[in-house]
Amino acid sequence: MSSPPAVFAEISHIAGLMHGTFDIERLASVFNITCDLYNGQYPGYRACNTLYHDLRHTTDVFLALARLLHGAQLDGITFSPMEATMALVATLMHDTGYIQESSDMEGTGGKYTLTHVARSIEFLKDLLPGKGFSDEEIGLCEYVVRGTAISDDPNRNALQENSSVLLCKMIGTADLLGQLADRIYLEKLLFLYREFHEAKVGGFSSELELLHSTIGFYTLMEKRLADDLSNVRNCMRSHFRVRWQIDRDLYQEAIEHNLEFLKSLLDRHDKDYRCELKREGIVHKLISMEAAETACGED
Repeated sequence: MSSPPAVFAEISHIAGLMHGTFDIERLASVFNITCDLYNGQYPGYRACNTLYHDLRHTTDVFLALARLLHGAQLDGITFSPMEATMALVATLMHDTGYIQESSDMEGTGGKYTLTHVARSIEFLKDLLPGKGFSDEEIGLCEYVVRGTAISDDPNRNALQENSSVLLCKMIGTADLLGQLADRIYLEKLLFLYREFHEAKVGGFSSELELLHSTIGFYTLMEKRLADDLSNVRNCMRSHFRVRWQIDRDLYQEAIEHNLEFLKSLLDRHDKDYRCELKREGIVHKLISMEAAETACGED
């Protein structure tokens, strides 16, 4: 999951399983642009400096959606090649609103937490026309990106379920599953606190308070996945059964594992929780960042 090329290779394999549902060439083009953007190699933009909403988060959601689309096809739910491709393009675009323009040197992209969806849509509407995408395709992409907003109702303005509404539910589901099932989700919450703090998102006075609130967040998101997003997550099991011969939903298992560890952490290590969040050196990186910020403040 830490290798974008490995993620794209798996998505290409899934596309083959779906008999060419995705337009791989155009998808690869947008994927490469996305990697350049996050890595600070796209003209006019700084490198990503939001360490929760980073490139790994985007590729997590990208892969989760490809798996859901494959599982949906196995379950008899089909989308046109254009719809499937644009849904995946939307996952690549959905958090680009956190990236700062080159001239924006104040703070980090975390300050755009409350406006990032609108900024992401602005970016894709500026980018995609020059890459050969039609107005219809861009319109679908914009509609689906809105589905990643936690407050979004996928059934907005829809008199009946259609493929666009269903894709909106699928990207909203992929966005949640990609985060909650990430093996470093709990560690990355420390970075999320920094983003919230910069954006002045209310309700969290400390990292520990955010960790405690995450228990309730799990409950709310389970309800959203089931009700607002119509349990399209159930398609995931079919994907794993066919792709890996594992008749289980590995995302759900990972989410449950993260939740149980979080509960144990808060029960037993309320005072030294950072010492228990050991994966991928994230806490050490955070401590180094804090030390550097303190040194700059003293100067």
